Amino acid sequence: MQLTQAQVNFFNTFGYLAIRQLFTPDEVAKITAGFEWSIQNRGGGQNHDGSKRTMFGGPIEHTPEMCAILDHPGILGLIGGVIGFVGSQFVLKLIADSGLIPYAEFHLNHRFFIYGLLTALFFGLFSGVYPAWKMSRLHPVQALKGTTK
Repeated sequence: MQLTQAQVNFFNTFGYLAIRQLFTPDEVAKITAGFEWSIQNRGGGQNHDGSKRTMFGGPIEHTPEMCAILDHPGILGLIGGVIGFVGSQFVLKLIADSGLIPYAEFHLNHRFFIYGLLTALFFGLFSGVYPAWKMSRLHPVQALKGTTK
């Protein structure tokens, strides 16, 4: 994913990156409703007239729907991708600056980075989705016992 100049400017101005359409409209409605519920039930609700700031801890922890935000594939994918990209840049720079290999220059090849992400996606699906799909076809008692007969 290549950032546009508008995204870079937004980040430089506000200090965070806005990823448009990460959530579907239904997910946005659920998230908004969850925050509204938290404000009404944990953050002062009707007693809050807007003249003072209200702080309440952990609005995400108050409803199961809000807890699910942290497990959203879009969020996890973004976090994992950023960590992988920054980590690989750091390791390549560390090796290049160490002097272990004289005259060596290391750069991140974006094509191989994408191949690595696709490989990780394949193994993630193979080791996570396939066993879950296989177990979902079993009777619940058999699945809990761990028997596949």
